[in-house]
Amino acid sequence: MPQQKNGSVLFLSFFVFLTLLFGGLWYYTWAGTTKQQTDLDQAMKSRTEAEAALRRVTDERDTLRQLIGRPDSDVGRMGDDSDATIVSQISKWLKTPELSDLTAAASSLETALRKTLNDRNMQAASATSRQIDLQNKIQDLRNTVAAKDAEIGVHKEARQQAENDKAAIEAQHSEELSRINQEFDEVRDSLAQLQDEFQTLREDADLEIGLLEADIRDKRVALVSMRTRLLEREDLSFDKPDGLIANVDHVRDLAYINLGSRDELQIGTTFSVYEAANSGVGRRNTEDIKGRIEIIDIIGQHLAEARITSQDRPIAKDDPVYSPVFTSGLKVEIAVAGLIDFDGSAGSDRAEFLRMVTTSGARVAVQIDDVGEYIDQFGNPMSDADAENSISEKIRFLVIADQGTSLNEEDSLDTAKKAIYRRIQQKTTRLQDAALEHGVYVVSMSSFLEFLGYSRKRIAWRPGQDFPMKLSNGGASTSVNAALGNRISAGVTSGRYARRKRPNTYSTGQTTKLYP
Repeated sequence: MPQQKNGSVLFLSFFVFLTLLFGGLWYYTWAGTTKQQTDLDQAMKSRTEAEAALRRVTDERDTLRQLIGRPDSDVGRMGDDSDATIVSQISKWLKTPELSDLTAAASSLETALRKTLNDRNMQAASATSRQIDLQNKIQDLRNTVAAKDAEIGVHKEARQQAENDKAAIEAQHSEELSRINQEFDEVRDSLAQLQDEFQTLREDADLEIGLLEADIRDKRVALVSMRTRLLEREDLSFDKPDGLIANVDHVRDLAYINLGSRDELQIGTTFSVYEAANSGVGRRNTEDIKGRIEIIDIIGQHLAEARITSQDRPIAKDDPVYSPVFTSGLKVEIAVAGLIDFDGSAGSDRAEFLRMVTTSGARVAVQIDDVGEYIDQFGNPMSDADAENSISEKIRFLVIADQGTSLNEEDSLDTAKKAIYRRIQQKTTRLQDAALEHGVYVVSMSSFLEFLGYSRKRIAWRPGQDFPMKLSNGGASTSVNAALGNRISAGVTSGRYARRKRPNTYSTGQTTKLYP
């Protein structure tokens, strides 16, 4: 029994010893790992741990002595054969067969402990590496933060400088804006003063212009009135003869004048013939007109042959000739207003009138047609402004034709006719006002035809020459299948061939008995 009790104590002592041994080994390994991890605090930490370990070993030794019941025995060393030491006793006990299996188990436990220690060391090394990487990353981040802080500081300084510059610029702009507002106020006050002065000047100028325009209108009216009264009272002539009668053949009713091709005279031009001792050509008083001629041939540069179409008194050599639409080397312009009907036949004579004017080398600048509209010589419409502006110093005559009141049938006319006549009269009045302002001679159609040397038409034509016009009442129509016009002559015809519904007339004279 005492032997078994001692065996248990020895086994426990050996187990405690192994525990202390493995604990020391583990501590040593752990201390080495910790020493690798710490560089700066290793010495102090090792000393502190060694002292603690020493105290712990001393405590464990005392505990082991107390546990094995030998508080005063030495621990001893390996190889010591003395039975007084704990090591020698445990060595003997370990050599017993009962502890062989325990030794093997201890060896396995040591191997497991070593593997666990190695794994722990590897984990510690990995953790240390990760800790170093983490510290490096932390340092990098700290460096980055420091760099960013420095960059932020630079930006803060730049921003502060920009804000200072902005404040300075705003202060300068405020001063400039204040100065500009002050100048603007001064300019606005000056502008208001100028506008007041301008308004005053404008009102004064408008008043003065109104007075001047009224004065001009009054003087114009007075001038026109005086000119009209002067023309009516004295009938002064403003024109001169176009040429002279060079010779007369009363047998053949021919006359020769001193105008020809160099004077741009044309066949068909008509002239009125004045007394040699006349009081002026182109006057309203036509008593000095003794006859009328029509050019039928151009003989030379300053010689032409004319037919005497009528003569109240014998035409003689050196009698002056005059045409209102002919001037040597100059294209005369006239204007005509109203309905044109001067031969007594039905229908308008506008075409015949234009033919007589253009045959003489003149042109019609503007005319008022049969429906009261402005047209040019070729029948093209004209605006009111263009027509009225055509009456200028270039126009020699404004010929006033029928204004639609000569028939004295206003009450019996239809509305369309009245509107046409009213339009003709209104536009004629405007042309007359323009003519009086520009010194254009206003003449009636009848006086103009007398000046022109017009007589009831016999066409100037010789065999071999082109016929100068179309027969409006000939034996055939002017175009194929056209409606035939009035074939009754306006002249006097024999009663035997007349179509008028009246009894035949018989001669009351004596006839030969051969024709009872």
